[in-house]
Amino acid sequence: MHTVAFAPDAVFAWVLIYNLYAGLVQVRELDLSHFSGQNQKGETVMDLGKQEVSIMVSDPWDWGTEFGCGPFSAVILRWKYNQQAKATSILLRLSEPKIFEGVNCEYFLASTRLEGSHLKDITQGKEVGCALTRIPVEQANSDEPFDLSWWRGGVGLMASICSAE
Repeated sequence: MHTVAFAPDAVFAWVLIYNLYAGLVQVRELDLSHFSGQNQKGETVMDLGKQEVSIMVSDPWDWGTEFGCGPFSAVILRWKYNQQAKATSILLRLSEPKIFEGVNCEYFLASTRLEGSHLKDITQGKEVGCALTRIPVEQANSDEPFDLSWWRGGVGLMASICSAE
């Protein structure tokens, strides 16, 4: 079995999709008994209260050069579980937004980077390796903040997230 890391480009997305269908990458079942209700896409979006987290950024190098590696304080605003993809994502808001490469970086969507990692582990005090995709304020405040169909590149970070508590 292969470990999958995030690279914010279209080639990676197609390679990942191919590998998922070819069975080269496994996605484990999550215990999400606390989630209820689904939309038409098979996604469950939940507001589980605002949980404070700490983010340590490992890539890109330029982020670390400009702001340091962290820790950066953030709040989890929403969780999404996609039953079909067996994947969880979270919507994060940085406590102190940054301007990186001329872009306001306040809201990010996070997903796990490595096989066997689960975002729910953050709630159990574990550190989780994540890929963060910056989204604009308007997207974060929309009815579909987790929809990245419009995304064609931009600010993406590799980071570790853990509970701030």
